[in-house]
Amino acid sequence: MSHTFSDPDLAELDRIWPLGGQLVVPDGGRVLVAGAYKGRYMDYVLTLYKPETVIGYEPQKSAIVIAQERLSKYGDRVRLVNRGVGVHDCWVMMSGMDDGFHTSGFSGQFDTRLESPITWLSEPVNLFICNIEGFENFLLPYLILSGWIESVRSLAIQFHNDIPNRRVWDALVNHYGRPVYDDYPIWCYFVKK
Repeated sequence: MSHTFSDPDLAELDRIWPLGGQLVVPDGGRVLVAGAYKGRYMDYVLTLYKPETVIGYEPQKSAIVIAQERLSKYGDRVRLVNRGVGVHDCWVMMSGMDDGFHTSGFSGQFDTRLESPITWLSEPVNLFICNIEGFENFLLPYLILSGWIESVRSLAIQFHNDIPNRRVWDALVNHYGRPVYDDYPIWCYFVKK
């Protein structure tokens, strides 16, 4: 389904991300975005749905600055965290660009802090949008095995490898059922029945 957006950037996202209009976001719900980047997915969800809170995690400082400006119109409904999501609190060296310029690839490295699920899943989440450039291969097994996945009502995920770990995929299907949207490897969407 296509929607009408006055912002051409959101209209473009609506065109290339058909999953966006099919998400389950109850009014007053809580949305968590891992890999918030410059805030486009957050802006889209806030424009199309009526969540009470959207929390975005993004390790790149330059991207967070742009996201803050873009999302300032939503006031306290948005919280941006300049950190990555991880299995425990720690500092890591990440590959990527933190130079303020968007390129088609990642270059360079930067230090970032990862936060454990006890911080970012301390309350149930209606929708977890996960686009973390391959780190999902480390995060998902932990969320499943530790039980943190129980806090996530629905999961929209972009996989960044050729074939997801079969055990992880089976565990997601076991928890949620078959994805209600499957455009693998671009995006898959799981909703707990």
